[in-house]
Amino acid sequence: MPSLAILCVHKDMPIIDSVLLRQIFGDAITIKSYAIGSDLDVSAVTEDLALIIGPEVIAKEMISRLPSGVKHVVKKRALDPTNLHLLFQIPANAEVLVVNDLYETACEMVNELKELNIHPLRYFPYNPQDPEDPYHLRTSYVPFQLYSPEITRKMVHSRQYENKYETPPYSGQPIQYAITAGEPNEVPKAIPNVIDLGHLLINIMTIVEILYHFRGVAGFDPQVGNQYLRLYINLSMELAKKHQQNLFLQAQLTSVIANMQNGILLVNEDNEILLFNEKAVEIMGKRELMSVKITDILPVQALLDTGEEQFIPIKNHTIHLTQTEIAIPHTEQHCHLIILESLEQIQEIDQRYRKQIIRGNKARYLFKDIVYQSQAMRKTMEKAAAFAKTDSTILITGESGTGKELLAQAIHNASRRRRQPFIAINCGALTESLLESELFGYEEGAFTGAKKGGKAGLFELAHQGTLFLDEIGDTPKSIQVKLLRALQEKEILRVGGHRMIPVDVRILAATNQNLHLLQQQGLFRQDLYYRLNTLPLSMPPLRRRSEDIRPLFFYLLDKAAALAPASESSKGKEARPPQHFLSDELLAVLENHSWPGNVRELENIVAYIASIGPLTRDITADVAALLSAEEPPSSLSPLSPLSPPLGAAAAVGSSAGAQAQARFTSVQARDECRAILTALQAAKARDLPYAGRGFLQQSLRDNQGLDLSLSQIRLRLNHLKTLNFVGAETGKGHFILPAGEDWLANAAGIPQN
Repeated sequence: MPSLAILCVHKDMPIIDSVLLRQIFGDAITIKSYAIGSDLDVSAVTEDLALIIGPEVIAKEMISRLPSGVKHVVKKRALDPTNLHLLFQIPANAEVLVVNDLYETACEMVNELKELNIHPLRYFPYNPQDPEDPYHLRTSYVPFQLYSPEITRKMVHSRQYENKYETPPYSGQPIQYAITAGEPNEVPKAIPNVIDLGHLLINIMTIVEILYHFRGVAGFDPQVGNQYLRLYINLSMELAKKHQQNLFLQAQLTSVIANMQNGILLVNEDNEILLFNEKAVEIMGKRELMSVKITDILPVQALLDTGEEQFIPIKNHTIHLTQTEIAIPHTEQHCHLIILESLEQIQEIDQRYRKQIIRGNKARYLFKDIVYQSQAMRKTMEKAAAFAKTDSTILITGESGTGKELLAQAIHNASRRRRQPFIAINCGALTESLLESELFGYEEGAFTGAKKGGKAGLFELAHQGTLFLDEIGDTPKSIQVKLLRALQEKEILRVGGHRMIPVDVRILAATNQNLHLLQQQGLFRQDLYYRLNTLPLSMPPLRRRSEDIRPLFFYLLDKAAALAPASESSKGKEARPPQHFLSDELLAVLENHSWPGNVRELENIVAYIASIGPLTRDITADVAALLSAEEPPSSLSPLSPLSPPLGAAAAVGSSAGAQAQARFTSVQARDECRAILTALQAAKARDLPYAGRGFLQQSLRDNQGLDLSLSQIRLRLNHLKTLNFVGAETGKGHFILPAGEDWLANAAGIPQN
């Protein structure tokens, strides 16, 4: 059963809050109260979630001392509605000192009292640390020492002397009345009349945060939420009857429903709207709702009669309505509490739920899922298993298709973080700005189109888990700087944000490029390279572990057969084994192939064999012909150096020199560079002297069917510049050089246009 701990220095406050929470949650959550004392010892807390009660500096101190694994919510406080009638004991327009344990809390009380607008009073928040003593009270005041000297020192140091509340003009007359919320000992002795409104209660947003933790959704369970609202509504109606103060009733209910994320309507027996919040106004698009009959503006008679939920179209939006009938105590009257939710809001909550809970950002693969027999892979797996036991950063290198992410998932699942999120991102697949916002998140209003409320980045979502950075070599330089800070300081800054957010994330990175050579050429930060390369792992290409081809082939073939739908002819019959059409000759063909695409290429061949095998007369010949059509692997490994040209000046205009000096990280990189040179040459033929990255991206997509991100194009252009194949002029763009035209005309037998 979910469990909640209530932590506070006061002995009685946890008891008060636990009673309220039990009224709301019933037996759904186990609740335990802790009076932790002035030394703030929270080592005994073992519950799932801790509700922390106290000033900000005390809350931070308790959070820092919580045992690992215990999550926390800081209590947001509200005035007890049952005691607000005591304010009528104070004469109207009187000057009142508002006192609490801290000046900040007193200011919060003043703001809430002003918003309620129950009784016209002039409020002055009391700051016992104000050296000016504007109300001449310090001589009669002895501070109430509750915390240890060290904690008290931190509290005093944290207080700011600037006025956080715009106070009305002070008459200079001795103040006769003080209002406090459970802190009468803090009231200066010179004030004769003290109104204690009781301890500050948990407000509704804190209830929502607790429910969000235990329910896993961004809203709250309607049954529990309605029970909480019913508690406040009943209290308010009793007070309204007792004091005959309809204004007080409206202020009380308004203070509750104003914090609701959904639209709220309170309707009487005559279907007239008594109260509503701004969200209801926004949803219904009608400003004047007071005393309007809801049945005149919405078709909700069935909802009021039967209580069944409804979906109603309003201004091109679908609204979900639910209602709860509330009986007024000691009367025969009742009212209806109607909750309105937009379908878009429900769908957004559902999407977040599915993204964060159902899919869960889980790593699926274990070490036992990696098939191998070769000694090279055995050594790699032994290293990986040892590295998994640490929290250090791992850099996985290897050609495309060797299974780097598969290995990263296995490492995560063998680590102490296996029960936490595993989140992967391809750093080369996104534009620079999109990659930054995905990794680090953004604040509301950070850029045009930024989501209201901002968005958490992948570092935050991977907190206490693992973040896998694939294609790390394609990361733009500006993002590399922020990555380095995140790794070094273990904190991130959202786009448009001003607050550093601490994160506990284990980094696994992967690349098919030679980062050592890239950092020597200035294409990758040296400090980030050494930060990532703490524990290096290399995935050997398939051609260097031929012993693994046969077991991998049979494993993939069985997997393909298991996923294939049964044919009509095979229903009710025993299916033939997937290897029935295989031969030693076919296996020999597979084992003698160089596999430039590695395991991914082998998967494609298996899919081909599983599909065409039962239909062909000679599967060996078909596969041999298919493999022979594959482009032979480059003489250089995909991790070979991106060497800068030697004697670049001599290479210009020399096709042989240019072709000899052209070095690329892979066949794919070479083809992408060739495509970019072709686009630059086409631009030159159209009398376009310069071409920017955006122009090249569109040209590659439209004319060559190649979809590259701007950061990928930038990396390829940088390499082409080191080869003296491409030139650039700041603010204008890039252009092809004679050496680039020569290489394009002669490399791999490409004819010149």
